[in-house]
Amino acid sequence: MPVSSGHALVGGLVGAGVTAGVASAINWGGLDGWHPVGVLGTLVALAISPLLGTAAGFVALRSLRRALRRGTRRWHGPVRGGTWATSAMLAFGHGSNDAQKSVGVIAAVLVADGRANHLGSPPWAAVACAPR
Repeated sequence: MPVSSGHALVGGLVGAGVTAGVASAINWGGLDGWHPVGVLGTLVALAISPLLGTAAGFVALRSLRRALRRGTRRWHGPVRGGTWATSAMLAFGHGSNDAQKSVGVIAAVLVADGRANHLGSPPWAAVACAPR
């Protein structure tokens, strides 16, 4: 089964707040016009983004197939190179997204413990969580 660290992060933070008895301090939110806010808005965005990504991928794949339907073997090399470049960009994007989540959790823990007075990322956390 697929897993989502975004869903786990939202669930963990909300669960900790509810367990601590401060459910009223949680911004349950919803939609502010077209802008999702709060916990419900985050869950809406997490539910819609895979659907939008699938639709965009379908359109891109159909367009590329149509554009290259009469391609010859000379396109084999550039297409293979594009596949490698796309894979590298996907890996970098995935790693940078996970690093942001880790830094956010560290910052939230520091604020909750009283070791920081604002929700910001300390430089050491950003360096420790940077994609390698």
